[in-house]
Amino acid sequence: MAALNHAFVNHDARTAAERGMRVEGIDQLAAGALLYRFVQRADVRDDTCSASPWWFQQSAVRRILEAARMGHRGEDSVAGQAARMAALSATWPRSGANYLLAAKARAPLAFFWGAPRPVGKRSATQTEATGLASGDDIHSLEHIPDPRCTQFFIPGLWDPALSGKAIRVVSRAKFSHSADLADGDIDTFLRQTGG
Repeated sequence: MAALNHAFVNHDARTAAERGMRVEGIDQLAAGALLYRFVQRADVRDDTCSASPWWFQQSAVRRILEAARMGHRGEDSVAGQAARMAALSATWPRSGANYLLAAKARAPLAFFWGAPRPVGKRSATQTEATGLASGDDIHSLEHIPDPRCTQFFIPGLWDPALSGKAIRVVSRAKFSHSADLADGDIDTFLRQTGG
């Protein structure tokens, strides 16, 4: 079955994906597949969240939650681990990880996948951090992400006519209020957020 967003899978979309990750391939999600996003606030509308092309699979989220539990590199908060491992810059609007948003694909969707790029600034005058390629002249570095924290870039979700047909938000979970997460059961937490 053709992907709902097949018309958006082109050179421009790949270029946009490459600004945030090292594109390693292209694949297709089945209808009903779960996707995850870290969000800063719970009051951001579902259509705003679903309009972002950047998503994670469950294994990447589990890796981040486990790193927070172990206090990897001295950081025991999920927000801190998500920022570092998934390369979420503090300079990006609505960037943060106080909540985990889960969504389901309503139809088959094509996506680029790959490891997140390091995040930083190329010059002293740059105000917003960007994904940095290995050959960049780097002024400052904000995050070096975990290359195993695979990201998905779903072309076309920025189009409101497509995003509502493509993604349905099924839950939002606040990390600090989750008894399952606090008690150590990451898999139960992820099952509950998956709707």
